[in-house]
Amino acid sequence: MVMSGIICRKLNPKDDLNILAKIDLECVLHNDVDYMCPEVISENNAKLTNKIKNNTVNIKQTNIKKMLDSIIVAEINDKIIGYSITQTPDLSERQVPNADYELVRIAVLPEYQSKGVATALWNAVIAEMKQQNKSVLQLAVDIAGPEDNNGVRGKGNEKAIKFYKGKGCTFLNNTSQYKSKTGIPQSKICVQGWMIKDINEK
Repeated sequence: MVMSGIICRKLNPKDDLNILAKIDLECVLHNDVDYMCPEVISENNAKLTNKIKNNTVNIKQTNIKKMLDSIIVAEINDKIIGYSITQTPDLSERQVPNADYELVRIAVLPEYQSKGVATALWNAVIAEMKQQNKSVLQLAVDIAGPEDNNGVRGKGNEKAIKFYKGKGCTFLNNTSQYKSKTGIPQSKICVQGWMIKDINEK
């Protein structure tokens, strides 16, 4: 059921950035268990918990203009319930030569998922692209989970894949994989696939 009253707006200096970390933490504990290994979930959980505990997510410690330009928050009744992060990819980061915008993340509190919040954020991102005369959006999504004992990869983030396909995104042949700084084997880390969307195509 789609909620009414969702407002999407740019991040502003008065917002508490720890709310964004708390949204991430809730998503790790609620969503990521479906396709990530326990070691990666534990690592992400520890990082986010530490940030929240030490209040290190602080706009004064970041490039303010970059943060304000790149983050859109979704709120209802003045409560931030989700956010998106975008960036302009460098030439070396472009998955296709004409990709001029990248969606880094959409995150929504679990209790507000499947209620139109992610779509509202997506629409806000597309509107921002049009305002900036951008046309080709790239994004990465987890397409395969950790390997089992037979070396077979598990499922990826099927919910996100379905969402982005529904918005007209198509897969490229490009894949990538993060490397753990704490020694988690590559076989246990998700594989990402890259998707593309030309907002001028009908």
